[in-house]
Amino acid sequence: MSKKYILVLILSAMWIGCGDEGDSGENNTAGNNTTGNNTTGNNTNVGTNDNNTNSGTTGDNNTNNTNNNETVVTVNNVNNPPVIDVPCFDELKEGWPLNEGVNAGAVSITEAEGVFSGTIDAASGGSMAAASSSFLYVDLDTGAKVEVDDFGAYENTEWDLAFKRVLIRTNSSSSGIGAVELGKVADTTFEEASLASVTTWATDDTMDASCIPDTDPINNLITAFNLLNLDNPSGSESWYSYEMGISTQPDVYFVKNAEGTKTFKFAIDGWASGVYTVKWEEVAQ
Repeated sequence: MSKKYILVLILSAMWIGCGDEGDSGENNTAGNNTTGNNTTGNNTNVGTNDNNTNSGTTGDNNTNNTNNNETVVTVNNVNNPPVIDVPCFDELKEGWPLNEGVNAGAVSITEAEGVFSGTIDAASGGSMAAASSSFLYVDLDTGAKVEVDDFGAYENTEWDLAFKRVLIRTNSSSSGIGAVELGKVADTTFEEASLASVTTWATDDTMDASCIPDTDPINNLITAFNLLNLDNPSGSESWYSYEMGISTQPDVYFVKNAEGTKTFKFAIDGWASGVYTVKWEEVAQ
């Protein structure tokens, strides 16, 4: 029996035990599910019990969700979505899924002596509402949030990384028109990680030639963060480990920015209820 199959069985059992109370993990993190008058896909994504409260009502196309007293307002893209000239875009639109409306999450980053650090609130109203929320887009050059929705992001090279719950996309390949590439140095510290140690670079190569998507064990579309972590011992095939909850790994990433002009050393120091604690700094190429 494969580790992936065992992981899915464990996560499914935990979801049944937790029920719908609070934000019990990553169900419908960014899979093929939409809310409102839309259909719900076949994802059953279960992660940690985040202890978030999702309140508000789900209307025909609008979703108002409350997470840690912050209201996230998003508009689902079911009526007249923009037309984007990207290969397999219809499949990507459904698979992420993509939404109109800028994510209301905060990017609280400060810079000191060249090191950017702080938090990125990618809670997106809780795991149950994530499918109807846009990703949160971040520019590593400035440490600022980029005010675009999921459709505008496909025509934008200002953002480098996009966050929603446990998903992190890079502005590359199936995720955007940027030149972002991602590398990883495992089992190291932020201070000790060296660009020279990176041997493999990845992009968000999600679709095959027939527009059939590759997915991770909880049915989310894969990203570069998956492709560099297929051997994760917990079976998550991603940047995090899942052992009765989500935890970070002692890994450091290197990110070539969307413009192809800079490289950043990037570390995820913590994750709680969809809020990332991160740091990064530019390194010589």
